[in-house]
Amino acid sequence: ELGDEYDYRPSTNVEPNCDIAGCPKWKDLIGVESVESKYGPVSCSQKACSGGNYFVGSTSLMEFLFMSFGAVNTRFTCCAFLAMTNEMPPYCDLFDFSKGYLYQYCANNDFQKFGAYSTTAAPYDTAAETDSFRNSLLVPMPMTLPKLVQIENPLLVTISLETNLQREVKEKSVIMQPNRAPGLFRWNMAHGDFASKDEAVSKGLPYVVKVIVKFQSRPKQVLWFADDVPVHIPPPPFEDKGDSSPESINEKSSSIEIALEVLDFSDIKSIQARVVSF
Repeated sequence: ELGDEYDYRPSTNVEPNCDIAGCPKWKDLIGVESVESKYGPVSCSQKACSGGNYFVGSTSLMEFLFMSFGAVNTRFTCCAFLAMTNEMPPYCDLFDFSKGYLYQYCANNDFQKFGAYSTTAAPYDTAAETDSFRNSLLVPMPMTLPKLVQIENPLLVTISLETNLQREVKEKSVIMQPNRAPGLFRWNMAHGDFASKDEAVSKGLPYVVKVIVKFQSRPKQVLWFADDVPVHIPPPPFEDKGDSSPESINEKSSSIEIALEVLDFSDIKSIQARVVSF
C-alpha cells in the first residue's frame, strides 16, 4: 500500500513512498543507471506528501494520474508480491543488485507493514548503519501490527448478519469453505480487529461483533470485530487544497470473513456471532 503524494493529504514518512531528508528508503536507487534508464531519475529533492514536508523519489502516479509509477514505487510492488506470494515477478530482477539483495531489502525494511517476513520492530527515525548490503541501508520498520498472517491449513468462514436498526441480529448465515492451500491472509481474518473485549471497549465504539468458534479438539476461540468498516473516498480531480472533505466514511458491516487454522473440517463444533453493545 502506498500513500497519496499530494501535499494536501496527510501522508507522512509512515507511508512507504514518503520519506525524510536523505531518503533512506530508496537512497540505494539514486544514480543507478540500469534503474534510471528504465524508470527515469530517482532523487531526494522532490518535496511532496503532507504539507510538502517530505520527499518522494520522483513525481509519480501517486500524485498525478498521467505520470508513470516510478522506480521507487515499482520496487515496493516487488516487496508486496514477496509478502503475498513468496515470489517476485521478472521485472523485479532489475532491483536485485546482487544475489539476495532485493529479498534483504524487503525483509529488513517492511515499510508497507505486511508483517509476513519482518523481523525488526524498532520505531522508524533515520537510517541505521550496517554493512549487510549496498549503501549500508537498513531502516527498522514502524512498530505496528502486521497486515498478513501465514495459515498452513486455512478454513475460510463467511458470516452474514442481518440486523434491525437496534443492531439486533434478525438472521445469520455461516458459510464454510473447505481447506485450501497454505497462504497469506489479512491479520484480522485470523485474529479479529481487536485483541480483547477491553481493547474493543477502549475504541469507544457503540457496537462490536463477537464471534465464538468452538472446536472438538481444543479450547474455543473468541474474535472481536468492528461493527462497521471504513470505505475510502478518493479525492476528486484538481481538489481544492482547502477542501476538508473526509477521506473515508464508515458503513455498517453486513458480513465478516474469518480464516481459521483447522486440520480437519469436522473439528469445528459450532460458530456463533452476535452484535454486542457497551
